Amino acid sequence: MPKSKRFLELEDRLDVLRQHFLPVTFSPTGAYDPVSLDHARAFILLAHAEIESYLEDRALSKADRARRRWKSRGLCSALLSRLLVYHSARSRADGWSPSLPSNDAVQKAINFYQSELGRNNGIKEKNILCIFLPIGFRHCNLNATLLATLNSFGESRGKLAHLSVKAHQPIDPKSVSDEVWKNILPDLEKLDESLNKLR
Repeated sequence: MPKSKRFLELEDRLDVLRQHFLPVTFSPTGAYDPVSLDHARAFILLAHAEIESYLEDRALSKADRARRRWKSRGLCSALLSRLLVYHSARSRADGWSPSLPSNDAVQKAINFYQSELGRNNGIKEKNILCIFLPIGFRHCNLNATLLATLNSFGESRGKLAHLSVKAHQPIDPKSVSDEVWKNILPDLEKLDESLNKLR
């Protein structure tokens, strides 16, 4: 199955960041000057932001497609049904209340989901679940390796963003590059393919 346009944009952006921030050739001894190490740290922060944006954009585009299908054809897809239930359950103090979909209910559910995505701040497992469970992507369908890798990458980003450089573990630009291109992107591509099938 072909990659989504949004996934191709992510790959292109990560490539640009690699060119801007990671060495053209990696040191065989792992010795880098302070500027190269700061650039590798910057790469982690920016790559994390790009991956987070990709995940949120893909989920929101699926929700928006379901809204458009409802508006144009009156079709309440399984994805839209899940969003309506999610919105009802999360926004009512007295719990879930079943109701027939209406234009107003659909728009409120989409707006609610969009605001939930706006509050997301990360790519760890808990963040991934908050992004994808409301649109019907089941936890058991998420690649455990990808979740573990994103947890690790998210923790690295968190330490870089919130701790002084003196408190950081030593960083290896080659390991950072391998993490993104050998571990994260191949599994994200599989997720992208699964999202293409989500209706």
